[in-house]
Amino acid sequence: MVENFETLDFISENKNFKHLLESCSLEQGKYKNCLNAQMLINSENPVSNLSLMVRNNSNLITYIDCAAIQTITELLKYKHSGVGEEKIHETPVCENSQLVSSKVKEMEKKLGVFKFEEPLDRSLESKSATKISDGSLYTGQWNKSGHRHGKGTCIYSKGYAYEGYWKNDKRNGKGRLIYDDDNVYEGDWVNDKCEGYGIYTHSDGSQYKGEWKNNEQHGKGVCTWADGKKYDGEWENNKMHGKGLHIWADEDKYDGEWKNNEKHGKGVYTWANGDKYDGEWKNNERHDKGVYIWADGRKYDGEWKNNKKHGKGVHTWANGDKYDGEWSNDKRHGYGEYYWADGCNYKGQWENEKKHGIGVYTAKGVSKKREWENGEKVH
Repeated sequence: MVENFETLDFISENKNFKHLLESCSLEQGKYKNCLNAQMLINSENPVSNLSLMVRNNSNLITYIDCAAIQTITELLKYKHSGVGEEKIHETPVCENSQLVSSKVKEMEKKLGVFKFEEPLDRSLESKSATKISDGSLYTGQWNKSGHRHGKGTCIYSKGYAYEGYWKNDKRNGKGRLIYDDDNVYEGDWVNDKCEGYGIYTHSDGSQYKGEWKNNEQHGKGVCTWADGKKYDGEWENNKMHGKGLHIWADEDKYDGEWKNNEKHGKGVYTWANGDKYDGEWKNNERHDKGVYIWADGRKYDGEWKNNKKHGKGVHTWANGDKYDGEWSNDKRHGYGEYYWADGCNYKGQWENEKKHGIGVYTAKGVSKKREWENGEKVH
């Protein structure tokens, strides 16, 4: 309940409302004589009371056209809210709508009222809730062509709600869309699509902050997942694509190139246990040339295929042992030279990690050529 006041005095003290009334061709004298301002404004629901008075009073219908009624409705909303004219549209849009799902209503309460940044465009017509052909309910501004344009809110028949700016009947500019599954997008819109910069928050707490194109994460952005993962980098068509840093919940991390959500190209993967790989990737696997260093001191510098040592490469151990040769499926296979830390060495054929075939074994300065089978001397 607000304190009593004379409507005409209130209008004269507030140039914004005086402008509103004048723009609707409503003379102040007619407004004062026709409306029982005291009763209307002191009521608990002035907007509904206004509608009732208009329906039941032929004099009001004579003096007040639709535009004037809309203006007075805004005036009463303003007085009861106790805030400035830019707050006219900044009221909860979901609370009293039967179209909105309970989840959307709760989410709007949690997020708070959407903040319109630009001043209200007085050249546009403002209307109360209007039903659209698709079953949605729109409250806000319209242009002369009869299109939603400017500030407005729309509650869709499927239960979700949009608050923000419109242009020629489409979401354009800043806006917030609350889905009925508790997901929320707030940011830039172009022709009904997320485009520009925006924040998409999922119901499980996962969130993407960054650039959008044609309703997809596209450009630079940061995504955090509910399980603790984080990616900061480039995106294309909703996928990690380009350069980026991915950190997992267990503190493993990859900094490098991506393609279609997979590690692809050059990149460095560091494990939480201290292991590190610096090299080429293909389809999420170590592939082509790269260096793997284990936390215990081992090191492999060479070729890879499908995450395994494959091709030519050099493997060294912390104790000083070294193998320089061919590999197949993570095993010494083909020709290779193995140097032990004590000075002995073997140069010859290998098969599945074992000396196999013809090879020369050197120990204490003496070299002998022998045939080997599964790691054992044959002759």
